[in-house]
Amino acid sequence: MTPVGQRPCVLFLLDWQPVPWGTREEFFRQLCAELAARGVVPVFTIPKLYAPEIQERMEAAGAVVAVQSYTKGSLAYHAHIRRIADEYDVRLAHIRYFTLDSPVAWLCRLAGIRELFYTEANGGEWVRGGPMEWLRRLRARVLHAPLTRVIAISRFVRERLAAQGVAPERMTLVYNGVNLATFRPDATARIAVRAHMGAGPGTVCLLFASKPLPIKRPRVALAVLAELARRGVDAQLWIAGIGTMVEELTAEAARLGVGARLRVIGHQPDIERWMAAADALLHTTVGEAFGNVFVEAMACGLPVVATRAGAAPELVTDGVTGQLVPPGPDEVVQLADAVDALMRDPARRTVMAEAGVVHARPFSLERCVRETLALYEPLLPPRPQA
Repeated sequence: MTPVGQRPCVLFLLDWQPVPWGTREEFFRQLCAELAARGVVPVFTIPKLYAPEIQERMEAAGAVVAVQSYTKGSLAYHAHIRRIADEYDVRLAHIRYFTLDSPVAWLCRLAGIRELFYTEANGGEWVRGGPMEWLRRLRARVLHAPLTRVIAISRFVRERLAAQGVAPERMTLVYNGVNLATFRPDATARIAVRAHMGAGPGTVCLLFASKPLPIKRPRVALAVLAELARRGVDAQLWIAGIGTMVEELTAEAARLGVGARLRVIGHQPDIERWMAAADALLHTTVGEAFGNVFVEAMACGLPVVATRAGAAPELVTDGVTGQLVPPGPDEVVQLADAVDALMRDPARRTVMAEAGVVHARPFSLERCVRETLALYEPLLPPRPQA
């Protein structure tokens, strides 16, 4: 029985690094604001307070920001969950960015929280087959047993979850959303950014808007730049984001003779301006769980050239809003072919840009918040009377 006076609460347990304010942060801000308007306290748990702005905006939305890192040990993390459960009437805990085989769900159950949601937002392929698959499936099944609802952010993820033994009736598909008020075509930005980058009227500007990390395969994008240069195409590659491969990529670009064509622009808080300025988004990740960048680019009128892998085929309509190429030995040449063909046909590029804007509309943040709240609804107190 809930002690009298305890306020209803949704406990968010998030293993991520919210440094710059972006799509994911805005999703949680809107979600917390909706819960607070219902009289529900959102307790927003992150491993470290990376930027004061995050706390300020979340608290302004009605959230309580709690800092607790799982790296300090499962006992300390359980103690945090226990404290929240003692202070509030926790209607549900929502776990995200942890892996499915994390014991966090069991820590919640041991703290007395019965309703446990988990969103699978991690990329990567499930390795099928092999002598140890049964053991991996068994381990995953035991660790996700306490979960009452598993949210997949794409059909690709849903199929991967099924391969891991998650029952279909426990899964719900909720696509990510992006801030369509921010991501939109901007002709002024196109002129200003390209001038800033020294890109002439005939320069092909490719945007790689992913962190330069091995899982994102930026070396493939760099190889595409080198292939275009070999063909005599005046091209630049803009790599946005902060990652571990910057020095390696810079050295590789020099070795390939395209050092002057590579622009490592780091984190850009106004990435939508760069999307509006580029000629194509070049995306080379295999196993992308969703890929907000696909929708953000299309919303800005930027055609997508990407590997046909992960959730990319669900978001990018091949030949309509972009071009998809199967990963493999010939992918660099085929990706370069796709960019080359697109740049040689301005009319087709314009049609793709316009189609992308339309195609992005259903993937709004508001829709994602609404669908998430619909899952919470049976567990929340009644809405206040107007």
